[in-house]
Amino acid sequence: REMAWFSLCLLVSTLLQLGYSQRGWKGELPKGHFVPDIEDLKVGIEKINQEKIINHDFTINYKLLEKAKAPTQARQQEALQLISSAQLTDGNKGAAIKLFIQSIEKDPFSAIAWDVIGLYLHESSRTDLAIEYALRAVSLSPDATYRMRLGYYYLTKKDQASTIEKRQSFLSLACEAFRIAADSTVKKPEMKVQLATCYYEMGKQKEALLELKKANLLLPNNPIVLSNLGTVQKDLRLYKEAEENLLAAIKLDPSRIDAYKILAVIYQYVHFDLTKAALYHHAVLEAQPHDPTTLHNLGSTYSMGGKYKEAIKYYSMALELVPDSVVTFFEMLNLKMTICDWGSYDEEMKRLNYIVNVELANSQKSGLASWYAVNYPLSAETLKKIGYFYGMHDHAPAAKLLPKPFQYKKKLATGEKLKIGIVTGDTGDTNVGRDIVGWFRHHNEYESGIELYLYTNKPSDGSVFFRDIQKNCKNIHEIQSLSDLSAANLIHSHGIYILINLNGYTKYSRNEIFAMRPAPIQINFKGYPGTLGVSWMDYILGDEITTPFENEYHFSEKIIQMPHGYFMASYPDVFPHILDPEYMKQFTVESRQKWGLPVDKFIFADFNHLRKVTPSLYKTWMNILKSVPESVLWLLRLPEEAEEYLRKEARNNGVDPDRIIFTNFAPIKDHLAVKSLADLFLDTIVFNAHGTAMDSFWAGLPILTTLGDQLHKRVTADFLTILGVPELIARDLEDYEEKAISLAKDSIRGGDQLKQLRKKIEEGRQTSPLFDTLRWVADWQRAMKEIWKNYELGKKPAHIKIPSDDSWDQRISDWMPKTSDFF
Repeated sequence: REMAWFSLCLLVSTLLQLGYSQRGWKGELPKGHFVPDIEDLKVGIEKINQEKIINHDFTINYKLLEKAKAPTQARQQEALQLISSAQLTDGNKGAAIKLFIQSIEKDPFSAIAWDVIGLYLHESSRTDLAIEYALRAVSLSPDATYRMRLGYYYLTKKDQASTIEKRQSFLSLACEAFRIAADSTVKKPEMKVQLATCYYEMGKQKEALLELKKANLLLPNNPIVLSNLGTVQKDLRLYKEAEENLLAAIKLDPSRIDAYKILAVIYQYVHFDLTKAALYHHAVLEAQPHDPTTLHNLGSTYSMGGKYKEAIKYYSMALELVPDSVVTFFEMLNLKMTICDWGSYDEEMKRLNYIVNVELANSQKSGLASWYAVNYPLSAETLKKIGYFYGMHDHAPAAKLLPKPFQYKKKLATGEKLKIGIVTGDTGDTNVGRDIVGWFRHHNEYESGIELYLYTNKPSDGSVFFRDIQKNCKNIHEIQSLSDLSAANLIHSHGIYILINLNGYTKYSRNEIFAMRPAPIQINFKGYPGTLGVSWMDYILGDEITTPFENEYHFSEKIIQMPHGYFMASYPDVFPHILDPEYMKQFTVESRQKWGLPVDKFIFADFNHLRKVTPSLYKTWMNILKSVPESVLWLLRLPEEAEEYLRKEARNNGVDPDRIIFTNFAPIKDHLAVKSLADLFLDTIVFNAHGTAMDSFWAGLPILTTLGDQLHKRVTADFLTILGVPELIARDLEDYEEKAISLAKDSIRGGDQLKQLRKKIEEGRQTSPLFDTLRWVADWQRAMKEIWKNYELGKKPAHIKIPSDDSWDQRISDWMPKTSDFF
């Protein structure tokens, strides 16, 4: 859109050079003046066609062209003089049109006459007829201006189209018109820019970039061309070049608002320099104080920076200007849930469900992002549809960048290893980054016949965790600076047979690469706890509890059921010190005070991010506290701004706010051990603890949960089953409340129910498969070979259950290091 108005300005300039007046073509003619009747014009066109002066394909009958007479040229000149008159009146406009009509009657081969009447018709909102006249003009003259005007008329029809198909059709026609107008022999930069605009809207960024580079050669140091160059380069992930051109545009023209906007996006989402991003957003807001998009973007920037109340303020300001903005509403709602601001919860949930249902009924991409959607009480079918339309809208178009689909080998050559690629932005010191350390440590390509490739979508953070992966994986490739097409080509060039998406719909994802299908088999795993809903993902990695085959309708992917749990983690490798009795002596009940906890109270805890907490669950927690007066509830400040609201909710539920204890996150070395100071972890229900549950179990802490109906609601129950502690899986929220109260009261009375459960968990850390990274890797290798075998047989992806290897005889203690290499 930014490029389109620039082209229009240059177009007007061209018209003025031809003698046309911009202001002479606005509005209808007054009564009493000559106005060409539409029906008369249609009759005139039909008459000319019947006389075969112009064929139906709009080519010229050259024999009749010779009949053109000089008086007609005089009429055209007279009309042009009238149009370009400095004192143009509506009467002159009518007279001018009349002269052009008479000109066509005498000489139907006058391109300029057809063109000017077409322009008048377009300005009079008669675009269909304007296109008829423009087609005749371009058939009579090679002048690029006529062709460009035809393209502009098609863009008008595109904007008026009622369906996506019609929009694309008119856009294609416009693009073709501009392409001919911007032929390499034409040295008019405005035509290159208009063609680039069309290509850009069609999703052909590379073609748009080429035309803009041509325009830049013809019109160097033009701030609008440079700004448009930066916009396209940003989309092609050419961030360095984009930044240079955008900054140059601002230097040439400090009022270049569009350049500020794109720079803000680059600093926000590429460099994660939120201070600079906010600076550029505020610069835009100063020039456009009532721009809802900029207010929304400022909300987004402050949200990413953890300043949630400030973000909500800007989202609210945007909604005051555009109350029906679905995206802004959802972004604000997500933040309100993040800080547990439930003041309008019921009303907002009704609006959420209404909007989502309307969007999906109309086959639209939802304004509710998939990652946030799993935090709300939505059905599996709804989440699947949200994922589908999100993928089709945002990621599927990337496949159009491929000149032709990738081709794959059908079978491995003799002695060839099965090459498996992993695409992720979660390497280094992150939850997933720590989890996958053991994947590479325990993978032996020579024994397994599998060769691993890692494609990282984020620069190395230099952490010991990333360095450990580097040491154990010889095929690491950074792709964050590569375009989607270049990254897909790189992966395919390596001969990858199975490609794993470790991000899904989370931060740093590169789903566009998967939409291009650089590998014949593609797997959804770990990062996003649910289906991606799209056809280019073949499998999802799960197990009997998280992804039972009877829930297959929840997923677009086929299910791989791992034999001993789907969750991949590396606790014995990264945190062996938690099992060291000497180290754990620092974390006894007597040491609680050091961590801001009471020594003489029963401590319920939840260490999840607080956006997973719902009003109904919090009310249940308050009921538990009221039933167990000797107890407190320990929460982490995730985020800090939630504390105020949760203390207020406690008071509203008749609980002393001081019984809600908030602490900060402990240092990474100690944060698992600190969790062991709690007595019972109360899990969240709408979205279970996942990695947080594994942290707590490795620390020996019992967790009370329920078994939900979807993957992300069944994970903690899965872990408890593998550990052999199904007693902590409640039937529903009522049973959950009763179990929590019973266990706490028994413990306070000196009973040993909870002690026995803790003992089972502590023993299970080394005896159950839950934390057995070596065994998980071996199971995973067998699973990959099984799905590849299925592919070699020419079969379509199908559900696969990997049986347990009963010959496995290695214990965790056989291979777990005595001390951590990471702390």
